[in-house]
Amino acid sequence: HVDREIKKYLDLASCIIIACPADEIQSLENLEDKNRIDKSWKEQKNRYILVITVAYTQGSVKSYFRKALSERSKTFLEFISENYKEQINKVLPMIDIEYFPIDIGDSLDSLLKNELNDDKDKKEVNDTVNKFLIDIRNAIQSKKGNTLKSCIEQLNIGIKNDLEDMKIEYERQTQDLEKEIIKNNNKMNKIEREIE
Repeated sequence: HVDREIKKYLDLASCIIIACPADEIQSLENLEDKNRIDKSWKEQKNRYILVITVAYTQGSVKSYFRKALSERSKTFLEFISENYKEQINKVLPMIDIEYFPIDIGDSLDSLLKNELNDDKDKKEVNDTVNKFLIDIRNAIQSKKGNTLKSCIEQLNIGIKNDLEDMKIEYERQTQDLEKEIIKNNNKMNKIEREIE
């Protein structure tokens, strides 16, 4: 019953947010196997948004703050965006979907209170969080009203997948028929040789 209700609303939604903890980005590769998400989600950039949670407390991200402010060649926003773009591209090459690495709640509080001492670093993190929250809101708003567009996109993907499946089935049937023809030809040749 729950699966049916979720499927009903997923089909109607113009924007679907996939939230994934930063340390589980690898799981995105097989997301459709574990959840109720259509296997073509990676191709539907007009419909899906990826929000990477607990994104600022990972070891590779913390290394950014170990450098002195004067030694940093990028802002935290640029660093975090590039860092997660690389990670996503390793798991999902060729995907063109909006993603937002963000940290809120206890993990953000811990980072700001216990790990960052410089007020400029704290401000940079807060500014980055606020920018991504605004960007997420804007992304959702931009997809609002795209239900028809998303449905058409989903229909096109479904047709493409169905055509691929039909092609594979046609090729299999053709091979079966060719084998049957060869088998029948062999029988006929055998009968002709016996008649002679």
